Amino acid sequence: ELEQALNTYTADFPGFAALYLQDLTTGEEAKVDADVSFSGMSTLKIGIVAAVLQKLDGGIQADDPASHDVGVLIDYALGESNNHAANQLLRWLGDGDMGTGTQRFTEFMHSLGFVSTYMQSGYDIEVQLPQIPTPGNQRDDWDTNPDTNLQSTPAEMGRLLAAIYQCTLGKGIIIEKYGDTLTPDECETILFYMSHDEFQEMLWAGLPNAKAAWIVHKHGFAFESHSDVALIWGPTGPYVVSFFVYRAGWMDWATSNSRMKGVSRATWRFFEYKQEALGLQSPPAPLLAPPPGYDKIKAYIAVTSTGGE
Repeated sequence: ELEQALNTYTADFPGFAALYLQDLTTGEEAKVDADVSFSGMSTLKIGIVAAVLQKLDGGIQADDPASHDVGVLIDYALGESNNHAANQLLRWLGDGDMGTGTQRFTEFMHSLGFVSTYMQSGYDIEVQLPQIPTPGNQRDDWDTNPDTNLQSTPAEMGRLLAAIYQCTLGKGIIIEKYGDTLTPDECETILFYMSHDEFQEMLWAGLPNAKAAWIVHKHGFAFESHSDVALIWGPTGPYVVSFFVYRAGWMDWATSNSRMKGVSRATWRFFEYKQEALGLQSPPAPLLAPPPGYDKIKAYIAVTSTGGE
């Protein structure tokens, strides 16, 4: 029902809109053209950080200069969406070589089943390499002119964030594949750093009481595409929304932001109706704790997901 409603709501978008949702309580999914490839944008930084923490032995530890430096880069990459910091994380992942880092990122994503996600370079690289064929970019129905160097789909980014949440509970694909090297605490670390994304428009702004909402998200911008991927604690519990939009030539801010807010609001209202109709109760939302080696790089806005810290 939600899928049908959102398909209708996005059908008249002046360009192309695609989205993925997952109810993390039931595992049910809603998809609208969710397997089409888009430019990866800054939303790929969620996957970069997951790959980095999978490699980093023991996570962000106290009194460990090496992991401290990685933690600072993660904070800049996810909190401020800093492309230079993300490139430095790729270099770290590649033992000093960014090309090797992008390969390891791609291998990590493919190992989780995300076969339409890849990187061939870091961010802000002018040289465009030939596109790697994937299921998402070889379709004949939609073409979003994705960046040939870094790509993903709404479904794969949404499922990645869902997998990170499931990992915090000690279950799911990440635990099955990397339970010894990417632990529930380290998955919570990813969500904690995501809580530093202070951009309160797009999916965040569509929530009925945005200032009190429990949400972590990562937004992304490219010349022709915008995206936002969020984990939200809703009326019946947690859910993931992954929304990407494209318009040839230029994706203007007012158009994309308005539709993002509308999708977020409609999704929240659906779960609100479900709660009332079925008499459901949302379990208490968790408070995200910083890793032992966390070193604050700035004063972030108070958010519900970290208890206002």
